[in-house]
Amino acid sequence: MDDLVYGMMQERRESGKKKADLLQMLMDVEDADTGEKMTDLQLRDELVTLFSAGHETSANALAWIIYMLAQHPEVVKKLKAEINQICPNGEIPNFEQLRQLTYTAQVINEGMRLFPPAWVVGRRAIEDDEFNGYKIKKDVNILCEIYILHRSEELWENASEFNPDRFSPEKVKTRPRHYFLPFGSGPRMCIGNHFAMMEMQVVVGDDCTAF
Repeated sequence: MDDLVYGMMQERRESGKKKADLLQMLMDVEDADTGEKMTDLQLRDELVTLFSAGHETSANALAWIIYMLAQHPEVVKKLKAEINQICPNGEIPNFEQLRQLTYTAQVINEGMRLFPPAWVVGRRAIEDDEFNGYKIKKDVNILCEIYILHRSEELWENASEFNPDRFSPEKVKTRPRHYFLPFGSGPRMCIGNHFAMMEMQVVVGDDCTAF
């Protein structure tokens, strides 16, 4: 991994060219207070995190989404209709076209609701606290069960069913946002959530043509 990542950094610097990609953005970003750029080690850590965490979680989510699509031809039909309308020539969607693939995003969100790639996240209490009558001691590790949250019959009607319509804009507006946490929440929310959604939209759009 180090050979790959450091090689990418060296190749970009030796080329003398700047590209509109994530690598360039990370190489150029500056601290708001000091104006300093990241060291090579910091840049390496950011890239390795994106390669490892971003690759595995997205791949897991896509595997389950494709599995669910194989069982729901009616959803595939709607997916194909949207993709053919937005990308009529079979091209890879650009950024603006991705924004228009709203039903595709609904399918992905419903897949991550049923099979969240990060099914549990941990937090450590930095001080004594109390929540709903439960006393939490400082330094205690707390597990947030996202899988159970996403399948709670108290929060989701027919929670075990695959239904992308749950994520229509109208229904999302009426639902508390913390019912759905595939990327976590708060200051530790996944930094690659938007990138992950874009790459999954591209793959789902391409794969649905195989059904």
